[in-house]
Amino acid sequence: MPYHLATAHHLGVETPIRSIITPVPLARSQRAIRNDASYPRPFGVSTNGGFEPVRALPSVGALFALPSVGAVLVAVDPTLIAWQIGTVDAFESAARLAADAAGAILKRRWHDRGPVEVKSSPIDLVTEVDRACEQAILDVLGSAFPDHAFLAEESGGRGSHEFVWIVDPLDGTTNFAHGYPQVSIAIALQRGGETVFGLVYDPIREELFIARRGGGATLNDRRIRVSAARDLASSLLASGFPYDRRQHADYYLSFFKAFMLRTQGIRRAGSAALDLCWVAAGRVDGFWEWKLKPWDTAAGVLIVEEAGGRASDFRGDGFDAFGDQTLASNGLIHQEMVEVLLALL
Repeated sequence: MPYHLATAHHLGVETPIRSIITPVPLARSQRAIRNDASYPRPFGVSTNGGFEPVRALPSVGALFALPSVGAVLVAVDPTLIAWQIGTVDAFESAARLAADAAGAILKRRWHDRGPVEVKSSPIDLVTEVDRACEQAILDVLGSAFPDHAFLAEESGGRGSHEFVWIVDPLDGTTNFAHGYPQVSIAIALQRGGETVFGLVYDPIREELFIARRGGGATLNDRRIRVSAARDLASSLLASGFPYDRRQHADYYLSFFKAFMLRTQGIRRAGSAALDLCWVAAGRVDGFWEWKLKPWDTAAGVLIVEEAGGRASDFRGDGFDAFGDQTLASNGLIHQEMVEVLLALL
């Protein structure tokens, strides 16, 4: 079933959102990443190379072209974005476009990742693909909403506005650098400090998680719900370790050990945004991690909450995207997780 949320109803046609991205054909990687899975492919993108065909828009006036973003040249139809400026529909349409552009870069560069650089420590990595994906996202969102403010992992903050886009262009850079297929693109929109929209895109599995404040959460446009696990003894958890883990290994491992002794298992996959979405989808029952950043958590936490789950700090108090503690769960095991964490703080 094609996407209809962002179709051009105002033009009198049913045109999928992917139709307003015009790829410029480039040489494919000699070893293009493949994905033969049967689940729906968001945006009409095929990981088997290139883009699936879509019907073209009728003439609706001039398109404005964004700068080259390394893998594709994105052309945005301003009428599709501007006809509902200020509504969440317009925000979602732009975010889908931005994630699509970044995802195309990531997939084209999967086997040509380029040099890896370090930032704050030898285990805090960045690649040219991180930067290219971020630029693609900022180009799309900045063109659609030039007055909005932005907070992005690689380029930092810019602008001042009640609406702030929070962007992680490649969550799981270490995984990407090693060819480990657990990475994501996370885009959130805050208004007055409250997250009102969140999107997390897994371009390898082609899974698109979206939530609107008060509107529920979806995976590839199908509603998702947290799990029904009622206690830690029957739960599967996810977690991660902060960049100072070499200096405080025993402390962070004490939390891991405490949950290991009380649950059916713990998974450490390396993309916090996806970990949160997997809580929302009921694939894991809870998640905790120290010292994440707003771009890691803002989108995923909203998706958890809109899927019926709960997020907080380690004491069970309100979640702060700018704080050091992230705890998310299906809600049913939340207090048990808080009790385990409190005993170690």
